[in-house]
Amino acid sequence: MLLPLSYLIHYMGPYLKDFPSPDEGADFLMNPPRFYDGENLIESGAVCLCRSGELSPDLRMELGSLLICSGTPPFYRSESVCILADPASLETVSNLLHRLFRDAGRWEEKMAELSLNRRPLSELLSAGAEYLQNPIGIMNPEFKIVADYGGEALPDTDKAEETGDLQTDTVNSLKNDSLYKEVEQYRRPFIFPQGSLPYRSLCVNLFYKEAFAGRLSVLECKSSLRPWDGFFLETLRKYVLPLYTAVQTPGSFSDRRKALTRKLLKGEAMTEQEFFAFLREMNWPENGSYLCACISPSEADFANHTLDYFARDLERTLPGTLCAAFSDEIGVLANLEQYPEGRSEFEGCLVYSIRESNFRAGLSRVFRNLPEASSAYRQAGIALETGLRQNPQLWKHSFDDYALSYLMQSCTRELPARFVCSPALLLLRQKDRETGSDYYHTLKAWLEHGQNTVQTAKDLFIHRGTLIYRLDKIREMTGIDLDAWQEQMYLLFSYQLLEAPVYHNYRNTQ
Repeated sequence: MLLPLSYLIHYMGPYLKDFPSPDEGADFLMNPPRFYDGENLIESGAVCLCRSGELSPDLRMELGSLLICSGTPPFYRSESVCILADPASLETVSNLLHRLFRDAGRWEEKMAELSLNRRPLSELLSAGAEYLQNPIGIMNPEFKIVADYGGEALPDTDKAEETGDLQTDTVNSLKNDSLYKEVEQYRRPFIFPQGSLPYRSLCVNLFYKEAFAGRLSVLECKSSLRPWDGFFLETLRKYVLPLYTAVQTPGSFSDRRKALTRKLLKGEAMTEQEFFAFLREMNWPENGSYLCACISPSEADFANHTLDYFARDLERTLPGTLCAAFSDEIGVLANLEQYPEGRSEFEGCLVYSIRESNFRAGLSRVFRNLPEASSAYRQAGIALETGLRQNPQLWKHSFDDYALSYLMQSCTRELPARFVCSPALLLLRQKDRETGSDYYHTLKAWLEHGQNTVQTAKDLFIHRGTLIYRLDKIREMTGIDLDAWQEQMYLLFSYQLLEAPVYHNYRNTQ
């Protein structure tokens, strides 16, 4: 096993009078030491011990080699030569260095054995702590701490109760950090600066089949990070990765439940056996009181793949819910029977949970037949799409608030409004343009006042007799029966179509 130059210099320090202090770029990996045997070239990575009088006058040293001398050599380069302090001996330093290499080799063999025997990740981290003195943790891309070892609890990064997840406020801070946004670039150990976390941490990313699979970190909690910690962390990564990828393999009950939740919300095929097994596991009635929510995350959540994290977080903080992350949204299925005050209590809890992450939610109507969840979830999606377009400042949007907008949007999806609305209104509007009359607005006011001629006349500032005359002219010109409720409803809806803005599909306009 090779060891970093900075690590060797650190332990040889008490025996040296003069020695280099390698910076990060010059912290080479070194071979076990040997005594100088008179050669003219010391190759890169070699550690040679000698007495100054034994050195060849033509000696050349490659970059990354190290010479340990007793006495001052005939040449001296501070970056590659260490001079022993009296009364230290070459034998003492040689024994020290050999012990360092031997112990490091045994450490690596122990980790290799733990990895080969598929021991728990926490055991492997415990072994790794022998050289990485600070607390160590492994976190998956969704901010779930899969394993950890040592250290005190950190106030901003405590794991949520009974889970391995980081707290929501910490994740909201981390997901906007460039080191998370550009995670694919960081394939070597790097320092995560203090700011998002209360301490700096030394991190190395875990990649499986060229995709980011997680992060192995050493928290600067008990003592400062050392120059050689990156080397030992990278060595640990080599043995952690096989165990970590095995732990992350899906197949648990929670994974099955998540898959069934997705099927329910998206209306995918589900066998009767699967459905009733699902109800038994959840202890939910088939004909209970349910509601669906569709949640829109932020751009940072797409960039950092945190939708799964927030789906878990919502499921944990909202009793009686199942949450599933999709490609561009988070779906929620809520059992309202677990909320004593019903829908209003659930909505209050939901808004409290999404405000911190600056999410927006669309809500369906309450429904009672669980197999209809996919239709209710589509209602929630429609409410979210329409609400984000019309009132983006609101935290939640209910389908009932936008049902009319949805109807108008649906009516004009294939045909322009003038091809869908009552032709009588188009005729009246054209007549008004040609003659200067006001039949179009007179009919609208009469319909809006519930066919009350007195209130309509006051609103239009005309005599009641004038209003009755105009209505008779409208009947004569259009041929419609103004007393039929179907005609009245169609006319009111037509006014909405003609005077509402043009509707577009929200997701396609972003």
